Amino acid sequence: MVKPPAYDLEKVRADFPAATSCCYLNTGTLGPSPTVVTDRFLAAYRAWQDSYPGQPDQYGATRALMELARPRVARLIGAQAGEITLTGNSTDGVNIVAQGLDYSQRNEVVITDQEHPAVFVPWLNLAARGLVEVKMLHWHKDPAHTLRGLRSLLGAKTALVCLSHVSSMTGMVLPVREVSDLAHEAGALAMYDGAQAAGQVPVDVRADGCDLYTLNGHKWLHGTVGTGALFISRELLPLVRPAAVGSGTATSYGYPGSTDMAWREDVTKFEFGTRNWTVYAGWAESLDYLDRLGLDKIRRHQLELGDYLRGGLESMPGIKVVGADQPELRSGLVAFSVEGHDAAELCASLWRDHRIATRPAREINAVRASLAVFTTPGDVDELLRALRTMVRA
Repeated sequence: MVKPPAYDLEKVRADFPAATSCCYLNTGTLGPSPTVVTDRFLAAYRAWQDSYPGQPDQYGATRALMELARPRVARLIGAQAGEITLTGNSTDGVNIVAQGLDYSQRNEVVITDQEHPAVFVPWLNLAARGLVEVKMLHWHKDPAHTLRGLRSLLGAKTALVCLSHVSSMTGMVLPVREVSDLAHEAGALAMYDGAQAAGQVPVDVRADGCDLYTLNGHKWLHGTVGTGALFISRELLPLVRPAAVGSGTATSYGYPGSTDMAWREDVTKFEFGTRNWTVYAGWAESLDYLDRLGLDKIRRHQLELGDYLRGGLESMPGIKVVGADQPELRSGLVAFSVEGHDAAELCASLWRDHRIATRPAREINAVRASLAVFTTPGDVDELLRALRTMVRA
């Protein structure tokens, strides 16, 4: 049996309408927000729109809502607020780095064969333009095998290693410290996509040797959609140049008399134009909510549910759990394949016939179940019952 978490699970479920509207096991795609987060975001947006939104004082006060989130995100990943650029999602962070680095001396980028399009599409885009060469690393379930493969790909032309901290396909945790060390030995930078990690596993960019780290607020952090962040270590900030610019990326202009501009040199040089800044008020609220519960308590609950689900799956013939064998490399994302079944069709049937929300990992023909802060053993039992029925049929 699964031990109750060290927080009031029933109260938490009451905070998440999505948790009671169905059997929601798809936080790895989009983590629903607790009501307090949605209320904070909507109140901030309404206050902006119902006043005099374009006037300097109100406009500036609304933009300042970003600063509610910046220090909280920094604290979450062990960074300084001055190293956090606020974005719309983790893909924005990958693009900022991909478009902002100089590849004249080193032009090879290493990614894995288990990346989300948020990671591989920006690099393939640069490869198609002849700017970089992409090296593909096989993410093996044995970390030692993965590290040996990485070592063989690194060389004098490697500019960057850009890997997911947690695989979006299998939920396996990457040994980031060891990866960072190998990258640095080769003179390359180490960057990680934390979309599936932040809110699930501990992140410490200093201890993990991260040069760059991108994440979003709309998955395991249960923040508002349209929130994300990019960590750029302070010493690297001058090396990443903005590829997209606009109002706010320069401190002064000679225009129209001259073409002179004084560029911003801090993290806000990537934050330009009018945006819906009220989403960051909602994200700050979600980070506070999770802090009150305790991320360590949430992780223990997720891992216990994961072990419970794995045990039930492994007892069924024809079902294979994919991902990490070692408990320390597991997360709240559990993937499994069912012999003779297409994963996408299984996910569609789970939703249509049982109101169970999952996601297919099509690349490995697996069903992906996300076990979140509000997930109960009853939710896991519901999934196992539905699978037994479907497999028998």
